[in-house]
Amino acid sequence: MAGGEFDAIPEREVVALAGAEARVYRTPSATYVLGRDAFVAVVEPGDRPDGTGVQDRQLLKLTGPFPDEVNTFLLQDLVHQGPHSPATRTALLGFVRVEDGCMPLGSIAHGGGGIYDPDEERLVEYRLYLRHALPFEALDRARPLLPSPPPPSTTWLDLVPGDPVVATREFITGWYADVPSNKHVVLPRSIPAALASFYAAAAGRDEVLGRQDRLFPPYRLHPGEDGWLEFGEENQGGFVLALDPTRPDPAVFYRYWKDEPIVDPHPLTTFLLLFAVYEASFAGPYLATADLTTEEALRLTSGLRRVPLRDRWFPPGDTEFHVGNGLVVQLAPNDDATWCTYTSARHRAHLQPLRHLDIAWKTFEG
Repeated sequence: MAGGEFDAIPEREVVALAGAEARVYRTPSATYVLGRDAFVAVVEPGDRPDGTGVQDRQLLKLTGPFPDEVNTFLLQDLVHQGPHSPATRTALLGFVRVEDGCMPLGSIAHGGGGIYDPDEERLVEYRLYLRHALPFEALDRARPLLPSPPPPSTTWLDLVPGDPVVATREFITGWYADVPSNKHVVLPRSIPAALASFYAAAAGRDEVLGRQDRLFPPYRLHPGEDGWLEFGEENQGGFVLALDPTRPDPAVFYRYWKDEPIVDPHPLTTFLLLFAVYEASFAGPYLATADLTTEEALRLTSGLRRVPLRDRWFPPGDTEFHVGNGLVVQLAPNDDATWCTYTSARHRAHLQPLRHLDIAWKTFEG
């Protein structure tokens, strides 16, 4: 995109872009203009992950409530965006209000869906994509990075060889320090101590139980008639996690994947630590994903500490985890000698140093 393309222009010129009979609707987070020539959205600057605003270099999110005409237009435009769309459609243009006017985001387009509120019986969020990615300088004007707390300590790694249960608790309480805990969780008596400690640390922090795969909430933890305690499952129901609750540090089994259960190489104590780190690498709320060469993987993990545990049955044993600087990095080998990474941060600013690694990110929310 040409230099000067992100120079702010006066709002009256923005309104004029909509064309004749322009209607202007103002809401707390955005101003919408509808005219014969264009639909224009002027959003307020700021970092609002759950609200209206620029989310990353290519994503603009609009959240309701919307003026009726605005909602009708966005819904119709969303419906008509497929391969059978009319040849001519109203242009969609994005801007961000800045100190000296309105900074252009360029042409925008629907990202293929929105969030539907069944109670309101209407869409309450639209995801629109910028046809040209913003340079980071423009992104920082549209969505200034908020200050972040110091990154969580990684001293829990020192506890892994001797006391993985405490290491797991320390990782959870440090990584999810921004999420209030619930110290009044009710746990069944007939579960191993490592599992009880995990649930106590996770209480009130639902995402600790997993988003990619999932541990069951405590009220579901009751041994079956066969004596097995089933305590989690794969996200598509491919297997169920089970153990013998009478053992102090039982083996973890994957049931229903095959005719006979598959045993994980890690007992429950280290399995739960790897589970927590694995899920944290997906959970975000701020993510960076890419396919990396070995050299790029080394650059990404420089200065981080490697988790000294591997060989989980799922995910495959060659997957590595690295932590530090407010990041959890998962590196999984691809078939072509590259690495797939999911890099996760609790605070957006902790991803900022990764901007300068010269990596072709698929997703980058920093």
